[in-house]
Amino acid sequence: MRCSTLLIVLLAAGVIVASKSRAATSEDVAALVQAALDKLLGGRDSYEAYLYPPSANDPLGTYPKLDLSATATRFLDVPVASLDLSVKAVQLDLSYLKRKELRFVRGRVQNLELVISEKDLLSILVTQKFAKKIKNLDVEFTKGSVKLTGRVPVGFLMPEAQLTGTLEVGAGGREVNFVPANLRVAGISTGNGTLSKLTHSVNPLLDLEKLAQDYNLDVRIRSIDIRPGELRIRG
Repeated sequence: MRCSTLLIVLLAAGVIVASKSRAATSEDVAALVQAALDKLLGGRDSYEAYLYPPSANDPLGTYPKLDLSATATRFLDVPVASLDLSVKAVQLDLSYLKRKELRFVRGRVQNLELVISEKDLLSILVTQKFAKKIKNLDVEFTKGSVKLTGRVPVGFLMPEAQLTGTLEVGAGGREVNFVPANLRVAGISTGNGTLSKLTHSVNPLLDLEKLAQDYNLDVRIRSIDIRPGELRIRG
């Protein structure tokens, strides 16, 4: 069910979006929501969305639920293999929709699940300052851990380095942080000082605070599951 289904549901519902200005027609809402999702997710072929029509018992301008799923997209400026989001008791801000932006007047996140591949995490890390001097940087997920490999400059040499660690939920329950456990350069373990500098430079890898700031949705991370080939973040 692609975005066209979302339009049909909106048109059939004939509801009003919360706004301080005039009430929007269902046609207005349909076009604006589609444009905002296209802008946010990079094209309507990359996502599916379903906005449940309100019943007679729902407050004016409130949708019972919004389901959104996307693949191979970006979420909060982070590349993800897939995204699944469910928000209940939804009210949307019309002034933001007119700018092709989604912002919730109110909404309660029922479920958030992100799948990040090794390639996705690598694309995040290569933008970090620490990675600029590393050649052939690579990422591998194993059960419960993350391994980074590459070649680092040591004098005139470029020995192989291997960094292993895990991921944990950061302060406030909104951050995903990398926690290094062991760094070996040319087979020799380095001190804790180097690990501390790495931790400071790469974290947070993901920060859901931006979801609250930009979309007015409050989410706390419930779990991080690292599996071979992928990691799953649930909120």
